[in-house]
Amino acid sequence: MPKVTLDLDPEKYQELLEVFDFSPKKLSAKLKETLAIMLFQTGRVSLGKAAELADLSLTEMIERLVQLGIPVYEYDEEEWAIEKKSLHQWKRKPSL
Repeated sequence: MPKVTLDLDPEKYQELLEVFDFSPKKLSAKLKETLAIMLFQTGRVSLGKAAELADLSLTEMIERLVQLGIPVYEYDEEEWAIEKKSLHQWKRKPSL
């Protein structure tokens, strides 16, 4: 896989490591995750692709998005109406 280099002034790089208390490896992982989340939020990549870019499993990516309050799926009006109808039907079913 091709590598991307982030050109940071050495002082700013050191400041990032200190402020976030990250090792260089953890900073790299956090930057990949942040970029993947941003691309997902803006609709540029799918959830699966974002997880792949961040080197996370799909479950880990979903958990991370939930922690950040980012919707994993956005319903359009028609889809939401169908989901609400299904939920109401499910609630009315008697318990076993």
